[in-house]
Parts: sequence; structure tokens; C-alpha cells
Amino acid sequence: NLPIDVTKEEIHDLYSRCGPIESVEVFNLRPELDPGKLTGSKLIERRKKKRKSGGSMADFRKLGGRERTPTYGAIKFRTLAGYKTATIDSLRIFGMVVRFHPIRTIRARDVTSLFMEGIPSGHASIDMEHKISKVLHPDIYACVDLGQNDYAELKSCQIKFPTFEVANHAYRLLQDIDFGNEEFTLNWMRTRENAMAYWTRELGFDP
Repeated sequence: NLPIDVTKEEIHDLYSRCGPIESVEVFNLRPELDPGKLTGSKLIERRKKKRKSGGSMADFRKLGGRERTPTYGAIKFRTLAGYKTATIDSLRIFGMVVRFHPIRTIRARDVTSLFMEGIPSGHASIDMEHKISKVLHPDIYACVDLGQNDYAELKSCQIKFPTFEVANHAYRLLQDIDFGNEEFTLNWMRTRENAMAYWTRELGFDP
């Protein structure tokens, strides 16, 4: 639930209080779509537009006032003590607030899925299974479960792994997969359906 224009330095400054940090990664940043901070008049204009289009502000109140943004991050600590401090119950359950965004820590062991999104048309599930398995071979075999229809086209898929360590290994290998499509992404969290409205600040508030 990070701000859509968050920086690695900003995250580093916040979490370095927990312990020395080795690296910070930020996912789902789309700066090319971001028009920049909105002025007060622009915010009012977009709120009016949202009301006219039938948009509800009710969902806005989730996560302490707003929905989860599509942007998230991963931090690698240099010490086990730093990791343990960053994943204490208070930071996992209540979290902290970053620029009005309530953010929570998720333990590495609780992250065991990858999400392949923006898969271009023409890729049947059976072809995807072969393509993924080829990249992961011989370490991991992937099975795409879509019931009886082996030739259904995939727009996205979730790959589940037994542990974070296996998922992380697969993530590194899958960086090499190529669909010839700039829209394809590999994520640790499922991207919101209305992510574009966040990246373009069309929601009537500054995400």
C-alpha cells in the first residue's frame, strides 16, 4: 500500500530504524503514467468526475481511509535481528503510516505465490505451462490448473510454491521469460483491477 511515487530512499529511511538494510526493491511503479502531485482544484475536479461516473467513496475507507495501492516493496536486511524487528506483531497487524498510507509488514515465509500478469493474447494454458516449466527446469515443475480446458487463454495466472525460498528462486529464473510484450509483469502481489486509476491519479485523492 505504498504511495505510487514512493522512492527506495524513503523506504530505506523508514525501515533502517529496524536494522541495517542490504537492499530495497519497489514494485509496480509506473512513473511514465504519473501526472504528478495534484493541486487542490484538480483534486476537487476529479472527485466531482468520480461522483458523476457513479464511483463510490465507500471503498476508500478500507485500510484506514483508502484502498490498497498497486505499489509495494521488498526489503532485505543484513541481520536476522533487523528482519525480526521489522516483522514484529505491531508492524504486521497495525503497521505504520507513510504519507497517509497505512502500510503493514508481511513476513517472507507468508509470501509463497507469484502472479504473472499482462500475458498477451494467444497463449493457451497448456502452452503457458510448457513455457513456465521450460524456464524453471530442472529445479521446479509448474502445473497450471484451469479445470478441463487446456486451451483456455490466460490473461494472468498465480503460481503457488511450498515456501518463500522456492518462490524466490522461481522469481529469479522467471525474469528471463519473454512474451514480447511490454505489459507483461511478474509480481509478488496481485495487481488491483483499478491500478491504472491509481497510477494516473484519477481516483479523486492523491494516492
